[in-house]
Amino acid sequence: MQPIRIAIADEHALLRNGLKDFIEKDPHLIVRIEAGNGRELLEKMSRTRIDVVIIDISSPDDHGITLTQMINRDYKDTGIICLSMHDDPKIIYKVIKAGAKGYLLMTEEPKEIFTAIRNVHAGKQFFNLEISAKLVELFDKTPKDEPEKQLNPREKILIQHIFNECSDQDIALKLNLSIRRVATIKHELMEKLGVKTTIGLLKFVVQHKLV
Repeated sequence: MQPIRIAIADEHALLRNGLKDFIEKDPHLIVRIEAGNGRELLEKMSRTRIDVVIIDISSPDDHGITLTQMINRDYKDTGIICLSMHDDPKIIYKVIKAGAKGYLLMTEEPKEIFTAIRNVHAGKQFFNLEISAKLVELFDKTPKDEPEKQLNPREKILIQHIFNECSDQDIALKLNLSIRRVATIKHELMEKLGVKTTIGLLKFVVQHKLV
């Protein structure tokens, strides 16, 4: 079995060396690259095949996130794990959006690095329960789109006709659709907006000033 080839990018030599020594306690893992910055990492990666990259993004700027984006763009088969001292869900989300498949806090139990490496190498994601909970918290606080932004043009036209008291048959003729198709679109629209009846749909339309 070929060992998993790893690159470590961190500006602190002591941390790089310590992490390398710890990782290589596992005979199935080998550190092929150590780099003190993004430029050095990318230059070495152009000459050495890597399976998993571990990047320190603890600095307050976005260099680590930019580096993550570049690796994700140019090395599609390479998994990315970010190490950080930040548990801010907004930062975590930015890292995931940039292409990272794993996120580890500096306060993690050291053995977690092994689990993260194997998961990411297998094409999976790795976020512990604490990180996952913070992401859920972030999404729960994210404002939902305004109702009108949820609707496609056909749904907006359908709402207008319903508001004007057109029957399904009238709407079918106006939109050149079958009555069954109109009923399906109406049902999907009501599910999307969370209402159960045509009256509920009309109340929603008036409440949110969609017409």
